[in-house]
This record gives sequence, structure tokens and C-alpha cells, in this order.
Amino acid sequence: MKKQPPRRPGGATQFLGVLLCAECKTNMTVQVTRNGFGTYPYLRCRNCKSGGHGAPNPERVYERLVEDVLKVLGDFPVQVRQYAEGAEVRREIKRLQESIALYMKELEPGGRYTKTRFTKEQAETTLDKLIGELEAIDPETAKDRWVNVHGGKTFREHWQEGGMEAMSADLYRVGIRCEVTRTKVPGVRAPKVHLRLLIPKDVRERLVIREDDFAQAF
Repeated sequence: MKKQPPRRPGGATQFLGVLLCAECKTNMTVQVTRNGFGTYPYLRCRNCKSGGHGAPNPERVYERLVEDVLKVLGDFPVQVRQYAEGAEVRREIKRLQESIALYMKELEPGGRYTKTRFTKEQAETTLDKLIGELEAIDPETAKDRWVNVHGGKTFREHWQEGGMEAMSADLYRVGIRCEVTRTKVPGVRAPKVHLRLLIPKDVRERLVIREDDFAQAF
């Protein structure tokens, strides 16, 4: 698939903690067999007998996992959770309320703005404008609160920049796992490999990057 996250060189296990054996639920890790014909990396679990049927060609497994993840989550926006103070909005609300109270008082019989038709109409127009501005303010914005701010890119773009390591860290962080099933095929040495993504229902909220996440290392 085009524009996949760049790979990390070497034979180290990618997506550690994300790729799990469907049988015993332990991590799938890269093992390497060397003989006179060459070097053969494959993925094995920890608890199945002899590691279960090894999944050959780890890079192909990674590619399929990346394809599946990008298909489901690639277009999700990267959001960062930030603390927003409502002090400025509260000051604006107070200013509007005080101005509205003043105009209402001076529009009462005998008030400054009732002396001429022109000043009365101008004051009523201004009062309506101030009331409209006050009504347009969302009360929630006057509170000190946590908000999700769009980071300006999608997760596809984020992972293309950060590589498989970034994708692996995000998947592990939000609890996304991928079960690997190896099925023996008669007459064929390499088993058939099937991947099953396990995605939490609240994955969109879990993907939001919080301040604590910047300090966590996978």
C-alpha cells in the first residue's frame, strides 16, 4: 500500500504488545532461524507448543496490519487535549451584562436615552446588539475546562511522519490489539496467517493525545 509508515531497519519486533497470538494471547515476537540456505525471520508466540505455527515474513504481517489500521483509523483527526481557562470569556460576559443593565436603566422613563427619539432608537439598537452578543456566548466557554484541539493533521499523516514506531505506540496506548491466527495448510510448510483487529468502541476518545502521553515511552 502506498504511503505506509517507514520501516525500522533490522530484525527487532515491531508492534510488540499489539500483535498477539489468537490461541494463547501472548505477544508475537520475531525469531530468526539460520541455516546453510539463509536467514529466515518469523513471528512466534510464547506459550503454544513449539511457539505454534510460526508466521513467516514478519514484514508482510506488519504491512497487512498497517493497511488494516489505516483503513479504519487513518482519516481520524489528531486531537490534543488542552486546558482552557474561561477567565477572558467571564470578563466579556460581565462587561456585556453591565452594559445591558446601563442601557436598560437609561431607557426607562426619564432616563438619558429617552430625551429624544433619535437617542432612544440608537440606544434600543445598541441594547439589542449587546443582548445578541451575550446570547451568542456558549456558557461552557466561561468555565475552566479541558478541550480537544485539532492538531492539524490526520493519523495517516502523523504515522507517515513518525513511522511504524509511532503507530505501534499509539495502538498500544489506546488498547488496540491484533490477534494473529496461523492455520496449517496441508502440503504447505508455511501456515495461512489471518489478522483480526480488536478496536475499543471508544477508540476515537482514546486516541486523543493528553499531556501525560508526551511523557510516556513505549
